Amino acid sequence: MRTGIDNFGPYIPHPEGEAATTCAARPVVHMAALQLVGIARYSSLVAPCPAPNGAYSAGRSTTVSRLKESLMRIAVALLIALCAATASAGTLPERFSATYVVKKGFVDIGQVHRTLTPGANGRYVFESVTSTTGVASWVAKGSIVERSTWVLKNGAIQPLEYFYERTFGKGKQVKLDFDWDKNTVTNSVNKDPWVMPLEPGTLDKLIYQVALMRDMAPGKRDYSYKIADGGKTKIYQAVVLGEEETETPAGKFHAIKITRVGDKRGTTLWCAPKLNYLPVRIEQTDEDDFVAVLKSVDGIVAK
Repeated sequence: MRTGIDNFGPYIPHPEGEAATTCAARPVVHMAALQLVGIARYSSLVAPCPAPNGAYSAGRSTTVSRLKESLMRIAVALLIALCAATASAGTLPERFSATYVVKKGFVDIGQVHRTLTPGANGRYVFESVTSTTGVASWVAKGSIVERSTWVLKNGAIQPLEYFYERTFGKGKQVKLDFDWDKNTVTNSVNKDPWVMPLEPGTLDKLIYQVALMRDMAPGKRDYSYKIADGGKTKIYQAVVLGEEETETPAGKFHAIKITRVGDKRGTTLWCAPKLNYLPVRIEQTDEDDFVAVLKSVDGIVAK
């Protein structure tokens, strides 16, 4: 999700009138708004000066589009970085929820709420809801929902269904149905389906995060997972970088620092052993840099 910011309210006319031939004042207005939300990389964004007697609109369209793209990228990065907690290696809590605040600079722009709940017939549902907050919600109000339905089979996680829905912008819906008897995955994007082969041990890109946490407890240093993503099987790899102390709204934690290998977005997360390796901080360090920090957690008792 690439962040762009609207001009935060009603259009402010040029001090010399709409027919002015210079845009000298308008960049200052936009730069002040951008600095207000801590998004330095758009400080060079200058809205085009309208033609005489014309209405100003192009800058708004461009910045709103960038904000929507950035919000989508944040959700994707959180899909890659955020992980569900485990009570211990190989086991899962019966119920679990955690809330994260997403920040751009020093301003809150979103929130992620994650839950793990038991379902019928030994199934579990792991759900993540990302929504805009504050100034970001003025120009891109909506949410991104990801949901994985899965079971434990012979001690291993086996996904049954993955669902994704974006409600802002043009909107998008994705569904993956895993047929382990036929070894196929049916992908459906905006209700347009196709089938791909299903390799043993394949996970969806949400539930693999639970698998990562199950694997972290024994002290492994590197991880590799097969993920059904984008109509093909991809390999997700991550390595442990070390240990650090990190501050969050939920408190100060000693954490294991881990990063995804080959991730062009530069995604790094900090998982707290005292919270059963729940990630307490997530950073993305590309041009759309952001940080997500743990705000609250329920269902896990700190050790």
